[in-house]
Order: sequence, then structure tokens, then C-alpha cells
Amino acid sequence: MNERPHDQRVTFDPQVHADSLRHSLLRINTYRALASPAWISLTSPDPILTAFKLSWELEHLALRENEFKDSYMHLSDQCKRYACDLLDQCRSSEEVSDNEHEADDEDNEKLTLSRLKLALKYEQKQFVAHPHCQQLLTSIWYEGLPGWRKRNGIMKFLTCIGLILLLPFMAVYYLIFPRSKIGQLLRSPFMKFLYHSASFGVFLFLLICASTDIVTVSSKRDRLRGPHPSELEWLIVLWVTGFVWSECKQLWEEGIKAYVRQWWNWLDFMMLSLYLATFSLRVVAYFQIESGRYGNREMVRKDWPTNDPTLISEGLFAIANVFSFARIIYLFQFVFVSFLVPADRLISSYVTLFWAMFSLTTPTSIEIQNGQHFTQTIAELLFMAYHFMAIVLLLNMLIAMMSNSFQDIEVRDRFLVRT
Repeated sequence: MNERPHDQRVTFDPQVHADSLRHSLLRINTYRALASPAWISLTSPDPILTAFKLSWELEHLALRENEFKDSYMHLSDQCKRYACDLLDQCRSSEEVSDNEHEADDEDNEKLTLSRLKLALKYEQKQFVAHPHCQQLLTSIWYEGLPGWRKRNGIMKFLTCIGLILLLPFMAVYYLIFPRSKIGQLLRSPFMKFLYHSASFGVFLFLLICASTDIVTVSSKRDRLRGPHPSELEWLIVLWVTGFVWSECKQLWEEGIKAYVRQWWNWLDFMMLSLYLATFSLRVVAYFQIESGRYGNREMVRKDWPTNDPTLISEGLFAIANVFSFARIIYLFQFVFVSFLVPADRLISSYVTLFWAMFSLTTPTSIEIQNGQHFTQTIAELLFMAYHFMAIVLLLNMLIAMMSNSFQDIEVRDRFLVRT
């Protein structure tokens, strides 16, 4: 029986010191035997999981042993193809979903997608992109909405708008009757995505209103230290509380290891941490001013103490807004709005950022009149971050255009040579 090779990170191995080449070739030949489709099929109780793990291990060995990278990558691709070949043998949706079921407390079967989660964990893109797997995911995604895919685009759009308008009533209904037929429909993936997206869109609109002069609460508010929270700010607190509860629930269900592997969870964690820090500083500022030992409540902003909690909370709130809008960058590839919202004036900020892309804006243009050093520093950091993201995005577009042009020229040259 083939034995798995020792971990390469072992500090002392007599075979390595005797003949490193012989040891490396022995390791490759052993993995070549372990990656054989016939060997996996005959010896493994779970061939697909074994192929996933072996492919993952071989990819990491390819990174550590650069001299034999091609050999390890070839074996890794062989394991990936083997898993997809097993999926090719399925002839019905029932066979595809057989490995995705488990029994719950009521002895009823439910679809858990455990196999798909393992494929995502071990980065098996070919398995996830397989037509059989995608067809199963599509049927689960539109569960409870028969005939949805056959409707035209206008009907889909109108239906989504109607469902979004019913969101407040649906939320109340779900809280009262979570196990009803409509409640089960609201728990389907498509409905959850639609309502979560609509809720986050409302949250972004609240941020825009709170960060600009669209909604003016008081003309003296910019001179108040530790001001009372407005109705708009209470709504933002309510939304952030819901997001925190959702993240805690996700952490409890997935576990800490699965949670930290997803980069967007880190983004959500930083965003919510900044909002919580903002709220905490606002509470501290309020009680400091109420105590009467930290100066007057109404003062010209330039005369405020440098470490005033209200100033720090406003700076953190601006950064949190950037993180909030950054959550939709991977959907829309849009950078402007992320850096527009933290500013005090929407139109002037848009003009400044627009001309900044053409290097027609100097750093002095972001100087804040009667501002504090902390606020000025936050503005400069955000301006630098905007330039960095804009440059990276433009470079990627340039590389894509050059690659496309090169491919067009290559295809044209091949055609001319053949003719």
C-alpha cells in the first residue's frame, strides 16, 4: 500500500540530507500513485473529498518546490478532472444532490450543500462551475418561484420592485409567522438576496443623507460638541445593530475558521467595528459635555480640542462610509461614490475627485477651512486611497485593452498566413 510522504516542513529527514533529488523524485512518484483515479476509486470511501484534499495539497507543494512545480500542478489538475468526471456520471438531479442531504432534528431531509462548501473550501473551481452543479444551484436559488426563469426581463423587474415595496410588511409578517408558507418562501435564497440587497441600499441612502447637506438638521449642528443624535442617525444605529446581529449569527453557524477565510467577512468586520467605535465616541462626547468639565457645547470648530471625541467619531464615520460603499465595488466596479459620501458637500466633492483622475487637482484643494488637524489628516488619507484605487483600476483597464489588442493582431496574422 502506498504511504503518504512526510511533511516537507519536517526539519530533519535523513533521506533529504543523503540525496535531496532522490527524495524529491520519491515524493513525486508517491503522489503520482496517490493521485491515480483507479487508486482513489478503489481505496477511498469518499473519492470526491479525497480528490479535493489531494488537489489542495499538491497545489501547496507546487508553491514550495518550485523546481517540480509543473509536475505537482499536473497531478493537481488530474485530481480536479477526476472529481468532475465523477460528477459527469450523474444522470439526474437526485444523484447530484444525494451527497448534499442530511437529517435534521425532525428526521426530515434537507439540502445542506456540504459538498459544494467543501469544493469552495479547497478552491475546486472546475467542480463548482460544472453544469450539473450549476443546474442544482439554480434550482435551489429560485426555489418557491416556479417559472421565474421563463419570464421576460420587464416582468422580472416589475416583480422585484413590487417585492421590495412589500418589504416592511413582509418583515413584520415573517416575525409573526416564520413557519408559514409565505415565511418559507421568504427564506429562499433569491428572496433573501433581494431583501438583503434592498435593505443595504436603504442603508447607503441613509449614509448619503447623513454625510451631505441633502438633509439639513440644524444650521448650528457643525458647531455643536457632543450633539444629540438625530432621527436619521437613530435609523443608522438601528441598521448597524441588525448588521452586527447578522454577522454574529453567521459566525455562530459557520464557525470561526470558515468565517475568517472569506475576505468580505473581514470587510464587514472592519466596517461594523468603525461604526461601533463611532457610536461609542458620540456617547462619550455627549456625557463629557453634559458633565460641564470639558468646555461649552457650542463652539467654533477650529477652537475645539484636537482630541475631541466628536471630531474623532466624524473621522471614523467617514472611513466607515468608504468601507460600506466598498462592499458593492465587486458588483459595480465603481469607486467614485465610496469617496464622495464622507465629504461635507456632494457636488464640490464630485468635481474634485473627477479632476483628480486627470492630475488637475492639487493636495491643497482638500484643505478644510476652520478645520482640525485630525479631520485634515483623515481627508488626506482618503484622498490618497482614492488615487491608489483609481490608478490600479486604470492600469487594469489598460492591461486588458493591450491584451485584447494583442490577441486581435495575433488572430489577424494567423489568418493572413493561412490565406
